[in-house]
Amino acid sequence: MPDSPEEFVARASEVHSGSLAPEEFEAILQLGSEFIGLEGEVRIFILGSFGEVRQERLDDVERTINKHPNGSFAAFQMSDLLKEEDSLNGILKYRLFGDYANYIKAICEDDSGGHTMEQGMIAVLPDHLQKTYLFKREYPPDLEEQRYAWMQSNGFFEMFDDRLHRWTNPDELIREVDGVLTQIIE
Repeated sequence: MPDSPEEFVARASEVHSGSLAPEEFEAILQLGSEFIGLEGEVRIFILGSFGEVRQERLDDVERTINKHPNGSFAAFQMSDLLKEEDSLNGILKYRLFGDYANYIKAICEDDSGGHTMEQGMIAVLPDHLQKTYLFKREYPPDLEEQRYAWMQSNGFFEMFDDRLHRWTNPDELIREVDGVLTQIIE
């Protein structure tokens, strides 16, 4: 974990494709301060689609993690630390949060939205893959192939072995998340 916002900036400089502009430098310092300020020993980065109903599910997952009675967790979503006026590259932000989170919880309901880009990054960054738990929504067989892209169904999901958790309704999702938290604590 970074001990200072400056460490956050140093990591950003390592993974950024060019030099940081002064406004990017300042934005990363601010982001680093907010990240370091998260309360909890174990930081959990929650990924998923930000559509209205789906955002509610992500918020429920975040609340479940932050209120878990047996752990000192600090769950956060990218949207918790992003500002509208922030012009930082989204991939850089994802990379920083993913690098410094202890765990990543990816909620997958289909192949629509920015979370598919994040899934691609998880697949190619071994450190991110190893700390990711994937919560895949299950559909009846006739809908399953309509909801998920071929590469998700034929490769990506298989990468997770015992870290792939399946759910069909919001209550099951929360039970699966809670089960993983218990597993992490043990």
